[in-house]
Amino acid sequence: MAKRRPFWQHQLSAFAYARRTRHPALFMEMRLGKNLVTIRRIKLYRPLDTVHGLRILVVAPSSAFGGWQKDLDLEGETSVTLLTARKKAKRVELLKEDSKWTLINKEGFLAVPEIAQVDWDAVILDESTFIKNPKAKVTRFFLKHFRDVPHRWILTGMPNPETDLNFWCQLAFLDGHFMKCRSYWDFRVRHYIPGAFNDWVPKITTADQVQKAVGMRCFIQRRKDTGMDRRVVTEVRQVELPPEIRKTYVGVENDYALNDELETKWSVTQYSWLRQLCGGFADGDYIWTGKMQELLSLLKGELAHEPVVVWFNYNNELHRAAKTLTENGIMNTVLFGGVPLEERERRRQAFQSGKVRVILLQQAVAQMGMDLSRADTAIYYSEPVSHLASRQTRDRIVNLNKNGQLLILYLLAENTVDEDVHELVNTKRLTSGLSLSKALQHAMRRRRSSDG
Repeated sequence: MAKRRPFWQHQLSAFAYARRTRHPALFMEMRLGKNLVTIRRIKLYRPLDTVHGLRILVVAPSSAFGGWQKDLDLEGETSVTLLTARKKAKRVELLKEDSKWTLINKEGFLAVPEIAQVDWDAVILDESTFIKNPKAKVTRFFLKHFRDVPHRWILTGMPNPETDLNFWCQLAFLDGHFMKCRSYWDFRVRHYIPGAFNDWVPKITTADQVQKAVGMRCFIQRRKDTGMDRRVVTEVRQVELPPEIRKTYVGVENDYALNDELETKWSVTQYSWLRQLCGGFADGDYIWTGKMQELLSLLKGELAHEPVVVWFNYNNELHRAAKTLTENGIMNTVLFGGVPLEERERRRQAFQSGKVRVILLQQAVAQMGMDLSRADTAIYYSEPVSHLASRQTRDRIVNLNKNGQLLILYLLAENTVDEDVHELVNTKRLTSGLSLSKALQHAMRRRRSSDG
């Protein structure tokens, strides 16, 4: 029989909120234990079908499946199905097995829209910001369906990563409306005004009104509110492009910065080329080693013998880093999209247990729900291009039971798009209305102007 884990005080508060709320919204930062609160509350629900018992759907990032399975197992919940089979027929077959807990990733509705036809007792959207965009297919699907489900849940640590407009779709999934607005567009018109770059700016009273409405409706918990927050120390390590590489880089950057028609395939190619060049690659070829040598120097020097998490945007960077570390006797493992889910969890556990010292991750694969808290240090070989992804990847190394500092290191190619992205992400200037291309264009022009 599974040993019952005690609740922290903040979890007791969250549980009390969930007991008095039909459709809970737990806005609890990473590592505060919202899964445990959710599981224990749902176990107390009265099932629609008293013969077969409760049926719960969990929609979560694939990287969070391991965490859910671990928490369910520790709570003695063994009737669990993952809808991850490659063939749709197999997924539909699994859906019919009447498991108590069914886990599917946020893209899974495309392959198995039949999830909307099941009489669920509860539907949980984990990392619910995946439905923040009202135009997205996934948002329209979840807002249209599941209206008769007795209990709907949303879980996330940061519900408004870009703007308070992000709240509407998530809370509408629960209640069908937010702040008396029955549509996202009504909410926007009532509380926002058009701004620059097709952005929408909140009216003078909007921030206070939204804060009050969210505070009354949702359970909000930050790590610092629990007294368990750990100090985070950030440091930038700069590397310089070699003269011949710099000359090529400047030509492409100038073309990008002066391009007034950025919404083109060519601009996307330019941007990707610039970012990968900062990591040492051009057209798939590995042409300079500056950033890789800095990574290696850290792992063999100041961080020698320490467990470290390293984040990448591009798989060619990740694979080259794995090769370089292995050649230098540094035990490592890698996680990227091509690694099957079961193998991802095995590799994560190998890192957590100390079998390997360094774990190299593609940020889109593992930014949500993955516990990598054995490490106190995370290095960004290439930084995610959003404040939300940056925050979530940083949170992977947080553990409430550990004391001391967390170290976040950024490897940036000096005077490049690397620095532009870092500034935009960390000043939260990459918002939904200001496209990445436009934001970078302005940053590049400003940087080049200041350089004279």
